[in-house]
Amino acid sequence: MGINDHRTDELLNQIEEMKKHHQELEAKARKENQRLQNIISGTDIGTWEWNIQTGGTTFNERWAEIIGYTLEELQPTDINTWISHSHPDDLKRSEDELKKHFEHQTDYYECESRMKHKDGHWVWVLDKGKVAEWDESGKPLLMYGSHLEITQRKETEKILAESEERYNLALEGAEVGLWDFDMITKKSHFSPTYMKILGYDDAEMADSYDIWKQARHPDDAQAIDKAMKDYVEGRVPSYEITYRLRQKSGSWIWVLSRGRILKDSKGRPIRAIGTIIDITNQVRRKEINEELESFFNITPDLMCIVGQHAEFRKVIKAWATLLGYTVDDLQHMKFLEFIHPEDLRSSRAAMEKVRKEKQLVNFVNRMKAKDGKYRYFVEGAAKSRSDV
Repeated sequence: MGINDHRTDELLNQIEEMKKHHQELEAKARKENQRLQNIISGTDIGTWEWNIQTGGTTFNERWAEIIGYTLEELQPTDINTWISHSHPDDLKRSEDELKKHFEHQTDYYECESRMKHKDGHWVWVLDKGKVAEWDESGKPLLMYGSHLEITQRKETEKILAESEERYNLALEGAEVGLWDFDMITKKSHFSPTYMKILGYDDAEMADSYDIWKQARHPDDAQAIDKAMKDYVEGRVPSYEITYRLRQKSGSWIWVLSRGRILKDSKGRPIRAIGTIIDITNQVRRKEINEELESFFNITPDLMCIVGQHAEFRKVIKAWATLLGYTVDDLQHMKFLEFIHPEDLRSSRAAMEKVRKEKQLVNFVNRMKAKDGKYRYFVEGAAKSRSDV
């Protein structure tokens, strides 16, 4: 074998090695391409390529399917294929996002927009892409991206938004304030109704946990913290407490606060959400009733409360003893039903004067007991002067 033959064999071996290496690269490329195609197919994504300078586009079959077409039906395609099927109201937003990306303000182009389906309805897509090639002057040349249909997600968002709106309207109508406290970041959120209850506007108290802490009555702060701690640590089934808050005007109001804790997968509390209701009037009525009850229990006089329709609202036991009824019986009867017919006019006149002039009036009348006998009531004190 000559020298040239030896060199020829080496050259042939090198060519064979190169061919083998090239075939391996091609096989690897085909495998990688198939892998990418499987990913695209598995994620149900439409793809697009856009030559920005010429306007030429390449779409895959799924891109066409999203709007109800086959790819063949859309041929030939260019950028106008996308524009003509896009919702007019969304084009400006898409153009703005593209401009930001072309000017290197964003790493990617991303926009949610509507596209016209072949059947005539609109579908939502999440359009994402990135410029892959730029010219020497920095102008974009070639861009690749994807289309993911998100119609169902947008419809779900709409349903949730409508549901939240109804919920907020219901809370607002019921004058219920909503609070939301992130136990990790210590950030909070208060609904407009919550702020309204305390006399603040949106800007003054927006998400301010400190304002809420400062608004708590000092005498109630420890009880509030204990109620939450007892709930978090499982000693009570729910968080519920009545306490005082100071309004912006400086006035104190009573509120009923209820809440629930959200926990992470490890059972650690991460978020507290709840409501408050202004119960100042109820508390005051309760205090008045308690004071009145105490007064009724100690007064030697025959006290009673009569409603606007002359019905007994509240009587002390002495009334029942004098007239021969139980207290429960009397509280379902009308005051005027007991008055002697001859005393009705003067009694009504006296009651009307009390209603109009808001002052005590003394008068005498006769009231019929359960046994049928009348007894005199003088100057608001019942005295059995004689049986008639």
